[in-house]
Amino acid sequence: YQITGNSPFHEAGLLKLNCDKALFRLRWTAVLDYEKLIDFTGDWYYQYYRRSADLFALTANQISEYEELAKKQKQIWTQS
Repeated sequence: YQITGNSPFHEAGLLKLNCDKALFRLRWTAVLDYEKLIDFTGDWYYQYYRRSADLFALTANQISEYEELAKKQKQIWTQS
């Protein structure tokens, strides 16, 4: 394959995700507030770079905590 700058296709300089359908059809709302989101992300990367934790277990625990928070908020997808 030869890569050239002569592409007939236009690539957008800025790509955006439109989540309107998720908000409307799925009635999606955020579960995590900003502080909790930063805690989850920061803790994961901290453990990743220290190489001192089982990242699979950490991730599974974060998912469980996320689900519990969603249940407390009575998110529609958590209802039986």
